[in-house]
Amino acid sequence: MFTDCICCSFQILCEEKERSTLWTSFGVGHIMGSVCIEFKRGCGQPLDVFINDQKVTSVSEGNTFSATFSHLQSVEIMCAGTDTTGVCYGEFKINVHFEPDPNCGLHSHRDIKKIDCFLSDRYGNPISSTALPCKELTPSEERTEFEVRTPEGKKITLQRVEIVKQGFVTVEIFNCKDQLCRKCISSFYEIETFFLCAPPGTIIECEITQADCKAHIIPPIDECSLCVKIVMILQLCQSITVFANVFIELQAASCQPREKTIERFTCPFPTPPTQ
Repeated sequence: MFTDCICCSFQILCEEKERSTLWTSFGVGHIMGSVCIEFKRGCGQPLDVFINDQKVTSVSEGNTFSATFSHLQSVEIMCAGTDTTGVCYGEFKINVHFEPDPNCGLHSHRDIKKIDCFLSDRYGNPISSTALPCKELTPSEERTEFEVRTPEGKKITLQRVEIVKQGFVTVEIFNCKDQLCRKCISSFYEIETFFLCAPPGTIIECEITQADCKAHIIPPIDECSLCVKIVMILQLCQSITVFANVFIELQAASCQPREKTIERFTCPFPTPPTQ
């Protein structure tokens, strides 16, 4: 019997209308364990918790849900409310007990041949980098202004823009026979701050243009330990553009349209051949 303990933070946009997967099983037949979800801040309504695709409870803001299940397949949450511009977040912890698959033969990190990781949906299906959500956190009217100086010494005013990127990453573990033995789906989010020329009324458009995911095995220091650490490095390339509706004024002189003249084209009279 093996035991895993997984801890992570979650942060979900209030406007998200679908469930977010916190944990799911793959390649393991029977799993039992305990789930603990601490709901720190929400969007005006309780946090819905789904175990094995079934809703089990709703957690109010500031409260914690803990339960033990004899059979675990997935843990999902959904944050809803009237505040569509906010973020709900909290802490997630799960302790699982399971029997490893004897057909895979994963007894230590030496039995792992390779690890793949890629962007995915919450079910582990690969997605394109352009499908990854990337948007501004705050309304344009609430951007903070900062005065900065250019290298030439000119003073300009910029606005602070906070961009959030979130999604799912799937990690697949293969044994020495190239058999897929484990599949883990993890949610992630990243918030970046930019200083742009984006006064109130402008629109921020963000697009993830390219993504690269690498996974590495970190062997345990104690060779007798059965724990293996997997580190994921996710690099995202993004394009951020500021749009605004503007009026363009052109200086021109008033003039009258020219008269329409049509030049007629006349074909020349054919010249008779010489006799």
